[in-house]
Amino acid sequence: MKLLPDNLLKKDTLTFATIEANAFERTLKDCRNDYSCESLINVYRDMLYIRAFEETLIKARAGLNGYKYNHPAHLSIGQEAVAVGQALAYDKDDITFGTHRSHGEFIATALNHIRLSTDDELLNVMRSYPVDTYSAISETLKGKVKDNAVDYLLYGAFAELFARKTGFQRGLGGSMHLHFLPFGIYPSNAIVGGSAPLAVGGALYNLINDKKGIVVANLGDGAISCGAVYEALCFSNMNQFRTLWEKGKGLPILFAVSDNLYARGSNTKLETSGTTNIAKLGAGVADNAMNAESVNGLNPLAVADAVKRKKAKILSGEGATLLTFTTYRHGEHSIGDNVGLRPSSEVDAWKALDPIVTYGNELVSEGIITLSDRQAIIDEVYARVEKAYNLAVDPTVSPKHSLKEDPDFSSKYLFNNKAYKEEKTAYDLSGVCSLGTSYRDAIASAVSEAFGTNPTLIAYGEDVRGWNSKNAVYKDFEKVLPYSKLFNTSISESAIVGSAVGYAMRGGSAVTELLYADFMTRASDEIINQLAKWQSLSGGTINLPVTLRLPVGRSYGGQHSQDFSGIIARVNGLKVFYPVTPSDVYHTLKYALSSLDPCVVFEPKEFYDVQEIFEDSKSFKATSLKASGNHATVVTIGACLYDVYEAYKEVKSLGKAFDLFSLVGLNPLDLEPVIASVKKSGKLIIVNDAPTRGGYASDIASRLQKECFGILKSPIEIIGTDDSVIPPDATECGYYDFKTTLKNLL
Repeated sequence: MKLLPDNLLKKDTLTFATIEANAFERTLKDCRNDYSCESLINVYRDMLYIRAFEETLIKARAGLNGYKYNHPAHLSIGQEAVAVGQALAYDKDDITFGTHRSHGEFIATALNHIRLSTDDELLNVMRSYPVDTYSAISETLKGKVKDNAVDYLLYGAFAELFARKTGFQRGLGGSMHLHFLPFGIYPSNAIVGGSAPLAVGGALYNLINDKKGIVVANLGDGAISCGAVYEALCFSNMNQFRTLWEKGKGLPILFAVSDNLYARGSNTKLETSGTTNIAKLGAGVADNAMNAESVNGLNPLAVADAVKRKKAKILSGEGATLLTFTTYRHGEHSIGDNVGLRPSSEVDAWKALDPIVTYGNELVSEGIITLSDRQAIIDEVYARVEKAYNLAVDPTVSPKHSLKEDPDFSSKYLFNNKAYKEEKTAYDLSGVCSLGTSYRDAIASAVSEAFGTNPTLIAYGEDVRGWNSKNAVYKDFEKVLPYSKLFNTSISESAIVGSAVGYAMRGGSAVTELLYADFMTRASDEIINQLAKWQSLSGGTINLPVTLRLPVGRSYGGQHSQDFSGIIARVNGLKVFYPVTPSDVYHTLKYALSSLDPCVVFEPKEFYDVQEIFEDSKSFKATSLKASGNHATVVTIGACLYDVYEAYKEVKSLGKAFDLFSLVGLNPLDLEPVIASVKKSGKLIIVNDAPTRGGYASDIASRLQKECFGILKSPIEIIGTDDSVIPPDATECGYYDFKTTLKNLL
């Protein structure tokens, strides 16, 4: 449809695609030809594994075999059919991102992956996984390889929940961050709905890099109210995937919602939602209603049928799809919580449909197993879970971390300090981008060079392609780069950052841009709880090569000119930079774009056209000396460097020249050059664009006060802005009068 008034303003009636609910009416008997008897029995066995695992956690909470479990755990007792039914439809190419209630998803997907793998594949996974999970219990693994793999799975999961060194994430993730990438199980998330934008990134990786399979974003009904989830739905349904991208296919993602009727304690149907069926949401974000469907989540075969059908549509190119599974959580939100005031009639009615009981009865009535067979399966499952539990709580087999033995264990995986291996690509931008010597050109140069050496690199954000962007950094890049390498996004800051995290988890590199640094507040969870956390929470088993570019600072009023660099620099797990000269930003981005660690780069938007006025840096320096003198030591953070340099030129002839540093790296900090300078001058002044109250400059001053206490001739001075809202552009010049203030202090 063309975007013309005659088309868009004519009288019309909007209709929506039909969304089916509970359409699956086949019995287990009807499905006998679809699955082998072994597969049908495994459905029952897998649901039992989930139930036994979580019932063991309940016992451990009260104290079991000398161990008392006091960590968080969100159980899915009653919901097992959803997890097992989904997994029944997966193959080894499919990957999942989990909810915070993820034990069932984890166990079911892993058990399915074990069955689909060869013995050699499983042995390789267990022996090569970069954690000592296998070696800790290898002497106890006496059965067949696939049986051993099940024991390994259960043990590694328990050990992780119990914060043991031998857990799948070295005990640093726990229940709500459980994952195991070799089996296609990507992180579950302690933030409700947090997996949605990450899964979008995983699907981007599949589409862009020609990977098979679909990506599943597991969510709960409460997550549908979260802004990040809605942004992920909108982002994943952008028309450009089908109409402008070279493959002409939608994003290969399935949003799978376990609708257990309760978000923590509140009832989503009667209290906190405006609809009785979440599947309707699909009609609000896509013309095809996301091929949405509502499914009976108590029937594992109904779940498997729906996932198989939708998976076929997704892989054919129809794109993002929404499935909701109606189920019921028997217990509380988390171990130890009060169940709340649920009507007993409601609880009893749902428990009467317990999928483990009803499905087990069907297996018996169909003659697939006998009553004694069923009891044998139950005994086997609970015995293996008990064995794994006992190994996980044994301090000899599964030791805990010790601060005395390893004082840095909780921080050693924040950064890996590694770079990707360069590889020549098909994208040569050297003849297209007419690069000059401005700050803008330096950014373009660094990014264009990265596209030539990193085959998985993608760049995206609001108005970055074809519009010359707000800051025109990628001008003319579209002449070489296809849409899948450089594309515009919806105004979805959470989805922009979150999808970059998911893309990186899958093995890609991403450089994303928010229009203004102020807008990072709309992506604060994705920056602080996702981008910054996963390398550590994974115990170093995940890399996050993401570069987030944030134009920052004065020139556009109170909601677009704030300096939040110090806030982000305080976040553990992020490498944070604020380069303000062309050569510094070039070398900073060269470093960031080659790094396997998450990097945030603040860019002073007022100075995109500035030319180099200092001696060109030849390499990246976290603390860059811009001018020299003995009278004082002045450290600048951000664009105030230029104001301070003007003051330097004025006072130099008066014999007040000073060492002028630009603090390019905000985290990690390199203060050694500053300390050496203070030893010479005895006077330290720190200048930044942020308010002085509670500012990052104060934190730096505190560190330097301790290091330089005996050599300072006067107190450390901090120059910043006042504690007010930044005024409109016309009056900002007076608001940022760093030069006069500095000259008075000198």
